[in-house]
Amino acid sequence: MEPGKKSTNSGWANLPLDLGYLITRKLSNLPDFVRFRAVCKAWCASAPVSDPPLGFPWILEENTNLRGRLHFFCPSTGKVFTLPLPPQLQNMCCAPSPDGYLIFCERNWLLQDKRMLFNPLTNHLVNLPFVELPLYYDTEPLYRRGDYVVFSGTWCGFKKLAFFRLENKRWIKVSSFEYASCCLSHDGLSLSFKYRPWGTRIVDTATNEEIGFIESPKGEEGEFVFLIESFGEILKVVMTNKTSHHIRFRIYKLAVVHSDDGKLNHSWVQTDCIGDCVLFLSRKSCVSVKASQFYKPLRNCIYYRNVLESGGSAICRYSIKDGETKEIPCIFENWQFFVPNLHHPNSSGS
Repeated sequence: MEPGKKSTNSGWANLPLDLGYLITRKLSNLPDFVRFRAVCKAWCASAPVSDPPLGFPWILEENTNLRGRLHFFCPSTGKVFTLPLPPQLQNMCCAPSPDGYLIFCERNWLLQDKRMLFNPLTNHLVNLPFVELPLYYDTEPLYRRGDYVVFSGTWCGFKKLAFFRLENKRWIKVSSFEYASCCLSHDGLSLSFKYRPWGTRIVDTATNEEIGFIESPKGEEGEFVFLIESFGEILKVVMTNKTSHHIRFRIYKLAVVHSDDGKLNHSWVQTDCIGDCVLFLSRKSCVSVKASQFYKPLRNCIYYRNVLESGGSAICRYSIKDGETKEIPCIFENWQFFVPNLHHPNSSGS
């Protein structure tokens, strides 16, 4: 190099792929991971979207008028991110799903012929099938769980759920439930928590046959039930909401025992330990993550959205071991948990 001249090539783009990958393992949040991938082709190749950092879920602001934009709060960075919406989604209702996609449907249930999944980080859109269920924005419009889409709707006070599976680019109805408050699809099973009668219905999704029903005592007033898949285990979380300052949780694990006649017996076993896991519960979504994936690990606890008596809401952290609760400030008045990701689902949509 001649004296007095500066190099215009720092050589950073020539980092070995394995070294670039090691650098991404030091990143503690998804925004930094996205910026790393955007530097150059070599850095992008060393940071596969299948292995991003999995930190604290984002907070999605709920707004009846999106005005073409979505607002997210990232607790790990303390920053608010604003992401644009495609034109076809700007006048629709929005709700999170467990796998990093947002669900959009028409505000008027009489016109709900358009339902879509949208990844705000990749701008990927997935068309969803039309079903004869009136969907209301305030009653968990629908969920996407793995290879299944779950629709829910309320009509004349009766809630219905329907599972759909993608086959040859068509959505096929697998099973449906009535009088159900929550549902889960995992490892060939469809579970729904029903309140007429009160208990958990277990269905083989391949045959649509009921293979088990776990009776539960009738819930107390103000009690909510969540069904969650947590790294291979199925959990039932019962939230007792006496007041905004008096909330308790009971956690159960699904146990399966082979009887002498070869049948499978299912039961819920109460536990006070979920190991290296953290649960995130809100009105329209629930998710489990590994505590070791956090920058500051906090294991065996539940984060939940608590509606305050004075209005608005707060992020609360509940210790499963000792029952103590701590409130964490949130900059949004109305919000839901959202777990962002960069992958595309197996279903490419139509």
